[in-house]
Amino acid sequence: MMTRARIRADVAEIAIGHSIKGIQALYDDVTEYQSMVDHAFECVANEIAKVLDPSDKGNVVPLRA
Repeated sequence: MMTRARIRADVAEIAIGHSIKGIQALYDDVTEYQSMVDHAFECVANEIAKVLDPSDKGNVVPLRA
């Protein structure tokens, strides 16, 4: 869902609890990503809402029982 919501891969990894690797681990503080992680979760929540209640029915045709 993070990819579908167009979230950067590094932000998505931190959001799901993965640690920062390599040289970034030395220079980046995970807390600096908090606003981006919050935004990522909001975007994913919006994607889930679209799946559960699509406002644009597009070419969906109801089937008879």
